[in-house]
Amino acid sequence: MAEALGEVARNKLIVPVENTHGDRAARGAAIAGTQIHSIRLPGIVLVFETLFGLPHERLSIRHDAGQGAEPYVHGTLWPCVG
Repeated sequence: MAEALGEVARNKLIVPVENTHGDRAARGAAIAGTQIHSIRLPGIVLVFETLFGLPHERLSIRHDAGQGAEPYVHGTLWPCVG
């Protein structure tokens, strides 16, 4: 998704990552100009969230896929179907 978004428009950071406080690695990775973060928390198996924002506004899109491995299996097998 980050690569697809990068083809549409480049992310414009108000504060460049190198000018933020703390460990730079804690700011995630940049893929096609989009900052990506990955976290692991107990009880959260598969969640995908995308945040879009401008000054004074934010749009979030979130998908919670469940607690088991089933979404991974369907995602792995999907390209093989057909």
